[in-house]
Amino acid sequence: MKKILFCFTVFISLGKSFAANFPEFSFASYYESNMVLQAYPAKAVVWGFAPKEDIGSSVYLVLGNDFMVHWYSAHVEQGPYSDIAVWKVTLDSIQDVQPYKITAWLKKYNSLSLENILFGDVWFCSGQSNMKFQLSQIINSTKEIDEAEEYSQIRFFSVGQVQSVTPLVDVKNIEIHWSVPNRENIRKFSAVCWLYAKYIYQQRPLPLGLVESAWGGTEIEAWSSPECLKKCGVIQQRHGVLNSKSVVVPQSNDSDFSKVFVKNESQNADNVMRFKVENQEYESPDGLRTYATRLRLSRRNLIHSTLWNAMVYPLLNMTIYGVLWYQGESNMNYNRDLYNCTLPTMVGDWRKKWFDATVGQTNPLFPFGVVQVGPTSGKQAIAGFPDIRWHQTADVGYLPNEKMPNTFLAVSYDLADSVGKIHFRDKTTLSRRLSQSGLAIAYGRHQIKHDGPFATAFTLDKVNLLLKLEYDDGEHPIRVLDTLGFEICCKTDRSELCSLSGSVDWSSTSIVSWTNTTVSLPVTACAKRYLAGIRFMWRETPCAYKRASIYSIENDLPAPPFIVRGSSAF
Repeated sequence: MKKILFCFTVFISLGKSFAANFPEFSFASYYESNMVLQAYPAKAVVWGFAPKEDIGSSVYLVLGNDFMVHWYSAHVEQGPYSDIAVWKVTLDSIQDVQPYKITAWLKKYNSLSLENILFGDVWFCSGQSNMKFQLSQIINSTKEIDEAEEYSQIRFFSVGQVQSVTPLVDVKNIEIHWSVPNRENIRKFSAVCWLYAKYIYQQRPLPLGLVESAWGGTEIEAWSSPECLKKCGVIQQRHGVLNSKSVVVPQSNDSDFSKVFVKNESQNADNVMRFKVENQEYESPDGLRTYATRLRLSRRNLIHSTLWNAMVYPLLNMTIYGVLWYQGESNMNYNRDLYNCTLPTMVGDWRKKWFDATVGQTNPLFPFGVVQVGPTSGKQAIAGFPDIRWHQTADVGYLPNEKMPNTFLAVSYDLADSVGKIHFRDKTTLSRRLSQSGLAIAYGRHQIKHDGPFATAFTLDKVNLLLKLEYDDGEHPIRVLDTLGFEICCKTDRSELCSLSGSVDWSSTSIVSWTNTTVSLPVTACAKRYLAGIRFMWRETPCAYKRASIYSIENDLPAPPFIVRGSSAF
């Protein structure tokens, strides 16, 4: 790539194109006016398409504003598929917060221009319905919507829901184009993604770009690459249902279509139909037999890797700062016990692939924020959500840790909502917690205590049968709001391991005394057995709204759920 630097403003005529039809000279579909590109110290990547006959030709690009102009050139190259040619430019590292204009041109074609471009930190917000949960749906939505226009340096974009059995080169469906916030366009954007950025901006008033790519009811397997799933021993195939017949969707080299094999029991014959995979509803072409005219995959039947292929992979060429992830509810009953592998592995996989695709410009250890799954409406189930919460920390109990470096966590089990249920509406509190954690980890403000109290030491008084828990190595004061939420596990064989989410051998115990850094629990249930485990807040909805047993006095964050198993710990 060649670059020439001039200090004057250049005006070039506007040309408009869209990359859905690849032969045209165009920017990739998600490069639009009003967007935010990644700022200093990273370098943003700008790319697009060109006709195949122009392979080897030079694309020229100008980045400029009233104070500075940068010139670049790049060659058109063969794309990832035989019918696609692409071009890619790596820009300079930009610190200026003033708006820029980007103009690109190629030989005889109309020039392409993007207006009102800002440089800041780009966050990719992904997951399922709680990430998709709109700003208009939260408790204080009117206030937040009214204030949105005050944050014109936060721009947002939303990927539409698309599936593909092979990786797509570009985003095929855009739900919300790059926008400057106003009362109308912000209503349908992700509440968590927007509010996180808003609170970050209040502490660090620099441009932010938000890319929402989420789909309700989806498992992590749909968002993970095949290589990622293979590392965790996840079987690649999902099945759909067609009139109670088994439908298998195999891998295909065709990015638009996949073969579906339908067993027609009445005729005892195998038939093949083809269907588009980019729509939520799948229909077979005209002329097929009536029994196979419509196929709908339920939310729990998304094929593995199809959202990775269609809603993540196409965006890898865009330099980003970090990711926010709010997902896990749909894995409560699907590969639940593998989530302690699939999430950390996906984090590492996304980091490597983003680093590679942006030619080393995206941090290979970029910040990754995780929202711990929240409560439902009063359900006291033991298995399910508690397991997922634990696995979201790679079975450590907090983030970051050695298994998941440069990650951060927001705890939400204490935000129960009788109306919203699983989609609790207090996304304001949640997003403040997430931003507090993000400021500490993603932005290096280490003086901020970003997590709730965590039990770091256990002392067993075998005479009085009391277990004392010390929090945060005795360095940070706690507030006790309730004495409930603890359970202990007793075993006659000290080598036997307590179940993670079973009820056998587990019994409730309550706080009987506390100091500003410790709590003490009776363990009389283990009088004639070994104390082999303790767990905390191990229920789907463990407490009422903001009534967790223990909070930090410094930051008002709840103590996260945890489990310790093995008699050697006490």
